[in-house]
Amino acid sequence: MRINASCISTPKNKILTVLLMATSWLIAGGFSTVHGVTLISENFSSYTTATTYTSNTNLSSTTHLVINSSSGESANVSTSGIAFTDNSTTVKYNAAMFDFASTVSTTNTGNNLLSGSFVLTKTSSSGPDFAFGLNTGTSYANPWLSSSCTTAGFVVFGTGRVSYYTTTGALSASLYTLSAGTSYKFVINADYSSSTQDTYSFSIIDLSSGLTVYSSPTLNTWLANGVATNLIFTAGNNGTAASADPYITLSDIQFTAVPEPTTVACLLFGAILLGCSFARAKRNA
Repeated sequence: MRINASCISTPKNKILTVLLMATSWLIAGGFSTVHGVTLISENFSSYTTATTYTSNTNLSSTTHLVINSSSGESANVSTSGIAFTDNSTTVKYNAAMFDFASTVSTTNTGNNLLSGSFVLTKTSSSGPDFAFGLNTGTSYANPWLSSSCTTAGFVVFGTGRVSYYTTTGALSASLYTLSAGTSYKFVINADYSSSTQDTYSFSIIDLSSGLTVYSSPTLNTWLANGVATNLIFTAGNNGTAASADPYITLSDIQFTAVPEPTTVACLLFGAILLGCSFARAKRNA
């Protein structure tokens, strides 16, 4: 598109021209940076053949999904998601681990805001405890939650009640009790931009009603200043309980990382400066 020089002769039109150039830059290249990166996008549609896994298996190089099951425990993966079964009354682990496809920034610039969700259905009114969290390090080496590797961690008890890990490693009071047979969407937002104490928040949505049944305040992460490199789901945490039938199903797991608002503002300011330099060069030509 060719712009007539007479159309940008007034200060007002020059400003509009600069904004137009800045917008064009964002659309052409800058928007991909502002939009962030996809860390996990798994709806399980590719798992058309239901398969049960009982050992350490790398299922996908695309979503970086690893199943790691101890003896007596298994995970069935199908288009419905991942269903966990526990036939052991010994404390073991039965984990599904997703390594992030890209790096989350730990500084005050870059893609340092993590946002994501997954759907959890408690298919049994009893069964072992079930934990999940945002972890650091290599997922298959750490299929559990701890103060050394977990930034945000949660437990769904066999009874269905939900708690999160505090900064001391203690579990919070019961936040909400999940009903068996109902699907819930867990939404997590974490901010890793701090150099001292990172924060996060989360909410639980009842998909049968569409209502948000719990929404947390801003919480401090368990590991004060780390960065999530993977998402861990680990079952079989209660040695006295077992479930021959699947007791937890996971589906539709989506996580992205985006820049914090100040980074976006810097990008826009840079785009405006770039537009100004183009306008000045054109005026001096």
